[in-house]
Amino acid sequence: MAKIPGVRFVPGRNDYKDGDGRKYGIAIHNTSNDASDEGEANWAKHRPDGVSSHLYVDGDSVTQSLDTEARAGHAGSRQGNENAISVEITGTNGKSRAWWLAHVAWDKLGRALAWLIVNDSGFKGFQVRRASVAEMRRNPKVRAFYSHDDMRRAWGGTTHTDPGPNFPWDKLFAAVNKGITDLKGKPSKPAPAPSAPAFPGRTFVYTNGRAVMHGEDIRRWQTQMRRRGWTIGVDGDYGPKSRDVAVAFQREKHLDLDGKVGPRTWAAAWTKPVT
Repeated sequence: MAKIPGVRFVPGRNDYKDGDGRKYGIAIHNTSNDASDEGEANWAKHRPDGVSSHLYVDGDSVTQSLDTEARAGHAGSRQGNENAISVEITGTNGKSRAWWLAHVAWDKLGRALAWLIVNDSGFKGFQVRRASVAEMRRNPKVRAFYSHDDMRRAWGGTTHTDPGPNFPWDKLFAAVNKGITDLKGKPSKPAPAPSAPAFPGRTFVYTNGRAVMHGEDIRRWQTQMRRRGWTIGVDGDYGPKSRDVAVAFQREKHLDLDGKVGPRTWAAAWTKPVT
């Protein structure tokens, strides 16, 4: 589970290796400003403070910034960062209930979170409600919603109290429940990813600016990486530019950064649908 279907994806900078790649709770934050979700996502591409979020939401849209399997820097605590999906809604603690009701893309947010709850195995048994601080202390993998302030009181590590006293949790829960209901009777998962062609049994070893093997297998890999959005030539020549793409792709997939297209790097190129 990496990207939510139908949600714009703008890769953020501060994604971290998650211990088990699974999330259990959903943490609600606000951004403490009135920026757009697009603005927040673009800032996340290069923000230097280590902070990040999986989703940004404003009055008309939702943007995903991190794969759901990644660990975001959002909670201030190990428990929150490791176990929760982070949702940053643009706004401030002092906003009124009426303001929140009018300035959040509730239907789109509800559908996005519903898709996660239905499809991600970590959310099996998830309850669309707000967890208490006491149960969060007992179980840092509680399958429910909580606020940044709830995480502060349960696990420490932060002074933030968002999303504020007037945030309409009932509206959020209604939107999510509607999203879950709408998924009934519809395909709950995206089309399966195309399976990777059998690995050629040889490694594209980068040596002195060239690879020891050239030809159709390299073209196949270059073509697939290009389909995934990487800027790469398709020439069957595994030179420095191809190696740079391989290293960047390995970093994204948390693989060894050796610049070689071995079996794991080869298979990873086909592990997710190309969009």
